Amino acid sequence: KREKMNSRLPFERQDLEQAGPLALVYVHQNFEAYNLPSERAAQARIMGALSPLARSLGVQAVLKLHPNTPAARFRADLPPDVRVAGRWDELRGLRPVFLTIYSTAYYELAPVAPVLVYRAPTYSPQVYLDGDFQTFDVADLAGQVALLKDRATWAALVDRQRRSLEGMPA
Repeated sequence: KREKMNSRLPFERQDLEQAGPLALVYVHQNFEAYNLPSERAAQARIMGALSPLARSLGVQAVLKLHPNTPAARFRADLPPDVRVAGRWDELRGLRPVFLTIYSTAYYELAPVAPVLVYRAPTYSPQVYLDGDFQTFDVADLAGQVALLKDRATWAALVDRQRRSLEGMPA
């Protein structure tokens, strides 16, 4: 774990929990800058599934860009129903379910909203992140997000994440 947070989020859990529509928010990472082909391919799979999955579940789709990535780079390549957010404050008013591969933003996000961490045969999130967290792959993502549409289920996952980060049994 890091000694201090990367950034301070402009919202608290209660703001998100009481917000209106559920949104599927992929936390983009700048793998392109580091020549990481496996991570780039995994990110492309997730981003490719974002729009159809959100449409099928009746939720919003948002790509939260890495701070070192210009928004113009993605706008032309994404379906028009995927919103691009460059800053955390652009997510106000949404009740997010965050998706990540292994971003350390997990530590800021987990106490305030559900965070699903990507897993695959060559991705073991336990190598990068501490605690008890919920994982997903593209095949089971729809079922997990459908459950999180329920506010009580959404809140229960946030409680589990928070307890885990505090070192308490999840």
